[in-house]
Amino acid sequence: MPRKTLEIDDFTNPYAPRKKVLQLLTPEECTVKLRTNEESYLVNRGNGVWRYDINQLASNDPIEDDHVTQIIAAPSPTTGEGAQDVTQPIRDLEPGQQIRFVQNASGQFGDWMFWGIFDGHSGWYTSDLLKRQLIPYVVRELSNLYHQQSSLAGSNSPFLAPSSLAIDQAIQRGFTALDDDIVINSVKKLFRNPSKRLAADILLPAHAGSCALLTFFDSQTGRLKVACTGDSRAILGRKDRKTGKWVVEVLTVDQTGQNVQEANRLRKEHPGEENDVVRRGRVLGGLEPTRAVQTLLPKASSAISIAQLLLLCTDCSSATHDINSPSQSNINSNNSGADKCPQTSNHPLT
Repeated sequence: MPRKTLEIDDFTNPYAPRKKVLQLLTPEECTVKLRTNEESYLVNRGNGVWRYDINQLASNDPIEDDHVTQIIAAPSPTTGEGAQDVTQPIRDLEPGQQIRFVQNASGQFGDWMFWGIFDGHSGWYTSDLLKRQLIPYVVRELSNLYHQQSSLAGSNSPFLAPSSLAIDQAIQRGFTALDDDIVINSVKKLFRNPSKRLAADILLPAHAGSCALLTFFDSQTGRLKVACTGDSRAILGRKDRKTGKWVVEVLTVDQTGQNVQEANRLRKEHPGEENDVVRRGRVLGGLEPTRAVQTLLPKASSAISIAQLLLLCTDCSSATHDINSPSQSNINSNNSGADKCPQTSNHPLT
């Protein structure tokens, strides 16, 4: 039986557009492709999340997107210290597999469980960086918050968990601190040590960026937090106890130029440029997300312009310096058109 085909316009060469014929996959081939990267895991921590499942489908090669899972033993509520990574290589879920519960490493303080999804654009550099660095930055801010809370409580007072708002702000600080460190440290290093190799290492991947969706669950308090920068979407599915049917709740708001509130925010922050800052539902007519990590072009700053960086790259010496990996030295700016600060939301699981 001949395969079905689909004819589309091919604009690879804009001066000679032509038609391109694609062969469609069969339903069986589609199923195999969709299930190729399926993974299921058991979490043997005795409390909180029991199982999680992962799937990923690449839309380009190399894939620009990434994901991460990390479980952190929460710090002592009396000292704010002791947070440690307890993520372990967990076996794939197998039929009939026996579950062995493991006590929390800290004995009583619960776990901080993180799941992150990073939708990269213009390359994989930023999503790879977020996979390795975003959770440690957020954990640092949360640990500092718990330590400050224990200091305020005093030795004779019962410890109270930080407020929901304080948790939101700590997560936001983690996002922005990582973004700021990439910008400030990279640019300062480049200006201190002018090098063509270092400039290329920083500037070549600088046009890349990524959306970031991070879920945080505290097994001790039962709090579920979702932080979103960009247009990745988190949903919560639950079974209605009365009807027995599954219902879906959207936990995030798409941060794109199609979102009227986001578009109005950008226009308000750029007086005199209202007609240009958002065009066709996209930032400057190009990128659709209005918030992202990195993404240099929409984040040009009055302090350090793209022209300055290109001029530095042209004039820098040929001396050799230590170079970070491409995924560690992208740049952007603080005074951005596309914001980097995530929106956080709090959702009860009951």
